[in-house]
Amino acid sequence: MALRRGTFQDAENYAVQALDRAPDHAPSLLIAGSAAFALGHDELADKHLSAYLAAHPDDDETRRLYGAVMTRMGRSAEALRAIGVTPELLRENPNHPVLLRVIGQVHMVAGNPRQAVDISSRLVERDPDSLEDRYRLAGAYEAAGDQAGLERQLTAILDADLQNGIALFNLARLRVEQRKLDAAKKMLAQLQAANPEAAPLFELEGRIATLERRPDDAIRAYQTAISHMAEPNRDMTLPLVRTQWNKGDHDGALATLRGWLDRNEADVAGRALLADYHLHKEQLAPAIAEYEQIVALEPRN
Repeated sequence: MALRRGTFQDAENYAVQALDRAPDHAPSLLIAGSAAFALGHDELADKHLSAYLAAHPDDDETRRLYGAVMTRMGRSAEALRAIGVTPELLRENPNHPVLLRVIGQVHMVAGNPRQAVDISSRLVERDPDSLEDRYRLAGAYEAAGDQAGLERQLTAILDADLQNGIALFNLARLRVEQRKLDAAKKMLAQLQAANPEAAPLFELEGRIATLERRPDDAIRAYQTAISHMAEPNRDMTLPLVRTQWNKGDHDGALATLRGWLDRNEADVAGRALLADYHLHKEQLAPAIAEYEQIVALEPRN
């Protein structure tokens, strides 16, 4: 009942109470593990789901869920075993594209981008014309912080498909990170000609204007980006706050930031900006209150 109502904490509490009375009760193990996963309690999810699977090893759906727990915990090898990707299977099918894509995805989610690069590179070597695999490899390079590798893959995609807007956008973003702003602006103009209302392009325009010390243009671009979004995101809102602040519009920055935090109370980066605002204004009590909230949200911060 608690799971159907969506109250995962109630479901977890109920199942744990049931397990106190009957530690091997399979339905309670499954409910407790599923609720713990939904709540982000990965160690408890591991404990309960592994106990459930010991008694029900053929439950493929729960195995996939357990694989997701292992992936989120960064335990790639156990995640792969859970979803049926065994060493024996890999020895028999070392270059099977479906298997390699699954393994690469697990490594990416588990925070192992270098391993994902190795796997995706094998896929591209197997089929250099596969843009899907080149995108996977580009994403792995980006996660690994390898700009040269990312640039190679984006360029290869554009060589095969000159009108590929996704690759061109990502290459423009890379040029901004490399501070090659003239090249980025040319790409941005090409993208905006084809997609004049696209919010991410206005956000990129704002970043370029910020780097070129054109705060009015940056503010206008960020505000336009936000106006084109059903729900503004952090990449558009917090840069707008910083730009307003640096321009001297402290009241505008505070209004933008409070509007963001009203909708995203648990955003640590936003709360850190609000704490900095209070410190700048020598308002120590509210600054301390914000830092306490940050610690409550992220105890290790």
